[in-house]
Amino acid sequence: MSWVPNEQGLQQVMELLINSRKGSTQIQKECTLKLQQFNDNVHDFNNYLVHIFSKCKEVDPADRQAAGLILKANLKQKLVSLTDIEKEHLRLLLLEALGDDIPFIRSTAGTLIAFIFFWDQIEAWPQCISQLLTLLGNSNNQQLVDGTMACLSKVCEDNYAQFEGDYAQQLTVLIPVLIKFMEYPNEGIRKNALSSILQFFQLDPVPTAITDNMDAYLRSLFNIANDNSVTLRKYACRAFVLLLDIPHYLKQAISTVIEYMIHCTASDDETLSLEACEFWTVLLSLDPKNPCQPFYPILQNHLPQLVPVLLSKMQYSEFEQASLLHDSERPDRDSDINPSVYHIKPKDSLEEEYDDEDDEDYEDFDEDDFGGDSDWSLRKCSATSLDLLSNVFGSSILPYLLPQIEQKMNGEVPWPVRESAILALGAVSDGCMTGMLQHLPKLIPYLLAVINDEKPLVRNITCWSLSRYARWIVEQPLDKYFEPVLAAILSKMLDNNKCVQEAASSAFATLEENAKTLVIPYLKPILETIASAFQIYQKKNIFILYDAIRTLADSVGSHLNKPIFIQLIIPPLITKWNNLMDDDKDLLPLLECLTGVAAALQNGFHSFAEPVFHRCIKIIQTIFEIDQKRPQEADREFVICSLDLIGGILEGLGPNVNQILTTSKLLDVLFICIKDRFSDVRQSGLGVIGDLAKNGIEYLKNGLPQFLPIIIANINPKAQSVCNNACWSFGEITVKIGPEIASYATEIFPKMIPILNSPSTNNSLVENLSVTIGRIALVCPQIVAPNLPVICKNLCLGLSKVTNKIEREHGYAGLCAAIKANPSGAVQHFSFVLDTISNCTDPSQELKNEFVQILQGFKQGMGDQAWISYLTSIPEDITLKLRQDYNI
Repeated sequence: MSWVPNEQGLQQVMELLINSRKGSTQIQKECTLKLQQFNDNVHDFNNYLVHIFSKCKEVDPADRQAAGLILKANLKQKLVSLTDIEKEHLRLLLLEALGDDIPFIRSTAGTLIAFIFFWDQIEAWPQCISQLLTLLGNSNNQQLVDGTMACLSKVCEDNYAQFEGDYAQQLTVLIPVLIKFMEYPNEGIRKNALSSILQFFQLDPVPTAITDNMDAYLRSLFNIANDNSVTLRKYACRAFVLLLDIPHYLKQAISTVIEYMIHCTASDDETLSLEACEFWTVLLSLDPKNPCQPFYPILQNHLPQLVPVLLSKMQYSEFEQASLLHDSERPDRDSDINPSVYHIKPKDSLEEEYDDEDDEDYEDFDEDDFGGDSDWSLRKCSATSLDLLSNVFGSSILPYLLPQIEQKMNGEVPWPVRESAILALGAVSDGCMTGMLQHLPKLIPYLLAVINDEKPLVRNITCWSLSRYARWIVEQPLDKYFEPVLAAILSKMLDNNKCVQEAASSAFATLEENAKTLVIPYLKPILETIASAFQIYQKKNIFILYDAIRTLADSVGSHLNKPIFIQLIIPPLITKWNNLMDDDKDLLPLLECLTGVAAALQNGFHSFAEPVFHRCIKIIQTIFEIDQKRPQEADREFVICSLDLIGGILEGLGPNVNQILTTSKLLDVLFICIKDRFSDVRQSGLGVIGDLAKNGIEYLKNGLPQFLPIIIANINPKAQSVCNNACWSFGEITVKIGPEIASYATEIFPKMIPILNSPSTNNSLVENLSVTIGRIALVCPQIVAPNLPVICKNLCLGLSKVTNKIEREHGYAGLCAAIKANPSGAVQHFSFVLDTISNCTDPSQELKNEFVQILQGFKQGMGDQAWISYLTSIPEDITLKLRQDYNI
């Protein structure tokens, strides 16, 4: 028997709804409280609400909608406790309301149905889609079709992932109906039909219900694309972008689609233009697996039309100009500052070239690269597209771009036009460098002139564009380009506009990263500028300044260790250090900055090291104390950054660190860190153990019986960065304590072999494994030598890429020790041994002698004729190098 409301109760609820909206503030509060009491105490209160919402059409529509919204709030708490009969009653009345005369009642009904479907899941309401499709069958009732299709759009948007597995079959009925309604006369219904289908493109793979109906879908999509409605065309653009994930369906029409997307990108409607512009960022993705690459020859034919359109869309809008002007004149807010991501370097022989295995190295730029604000916009999307275009087609785009840029660089054009031209010059710098070389001798002086433009946003983008050519600038005579560019950027670092300060500081970091030791003669003006910047920068730019200082320290190393430089760089950093509390997030980028500074200054940091060192240990201890009581509040970024700074101090002070170590609780802290459940903490902790092994082995020896089993346990390829530091630290310990490591080496070495030989192991870890295995072989050759037939090839390949001289010496010496202990083990892969010996740059005399012994030993073992014959099978460049260096 269906539910029937009590008339008195119904009137009471309606009066409360009316008064909760229209009465005095006090009456509204009382009514709201009474409604909450009804919800808590009247079991069928939700039935009254849905009845008023769906059935009481004589009531003010706003009061009906209020009933629906209160119902939604109630269902968040009560839905799970309703019986199946009660749920069915709600569903039926809400489905009925989809055909209501009032548009916002229909809309609210659709929202409620999608909400129930989401929280109750498809298993509890499997007939929802079929019920909605039944309502659509009454296509003569446009109000019902409108409400139902809007509801379907919400259901699909919130619940597309539920239509997999057992419920994928429902799409075989739904998708053809949606395609049919893409041809409906009403624009809103066509939009919702297409919007519903687009949700299912997020599933991987795209459902067969779509691919089986692709011909019909594409016909309807092209009809929508040709509609005059901007809204429908935006959805069509979105649809074409999604089809790029399954591009073979566009193969026959790609030229037409490209023309259409160029036309939409050129639209005066900014929202349509942005939707269309996204197409180019997906089509031109630099992912090596991008399936759209076969379309590039066709796209190339459209470059004369596409390139000017993209350039025309790279101007700041008037809204962006006003917003950026306002932002540059007000104090920084915390919301202006993006959350930092602290990068933990694995300790390895390729520290400068480290590539995290989780990074996509084909993403060469960041969306914030293009100056100004950090919000995604048509300007940034267009610049990104042009950047990608230049990477795909190289300098072939320049004939269509440079004449346009030259027109826009005219001093008489409005400044936003000039600014967009400078942005374009920076955007194409990477992909079009070859073609730009002939223009740079004129371009750089032009940029040095406009860097002093009266408009801050022109100065801003000029700093960025100059930095994009940093690699070329540092390769030219220093006085011709590098010195004037450096002077200009240092000047803009002290600009009175904070957006220009930000761009200049970032540009300086890029310039010094490319220049490296070339900046040494200019350290005094650089550090004077940085010291002055500390006096005027607000929080956001201070963080960027920290990054520039860290990059400078990494670039010039111990050349910073002069009293005049220390006096310029350290006081502002220590002032910041002393003014920040231990739990202040602003401390994190400072910790990261000081890590590089401490390592670079070496003994120059000694007078500051002890208080900094002990504070880092205190911060770590505090975080783990919090973790014991309130784990959700324990911010391990403080642990990671503090560990890294400790490592920087150990690296900088070297053996002189021992007087700090003797009074510290570092071993206790490290023991906790390397057992932590968070891999980044373990990684940093293991790195510090390696630094300790290098510079404080006597102190570390006290903890080795506890540390070594944990280090061995972290030799796990599932966490390669952690494994990297575990491997590196074991190697550093090995080379310090010698044969005493034997029992642990016997345990760790078998774990290293499959990782070394795995094709999925990243290069950094392969090199680290090679060095550490070499170090084990150097002190315990009997452990490594029997396994030479299994590891020789990859051991040689890994060692040949090691750049750190000390680690390279140890690794090669260990290889020689293993071969001498088991010469036959190297026979199968001796060509790789020859190759890696020929690649060893600047070996010590002692190592050269080892190489000669290995080569002469094999020569004698083979005999002269066999040796000469064998060498003919080796590439000539290798044998030539070996003859020159080792007289083979």
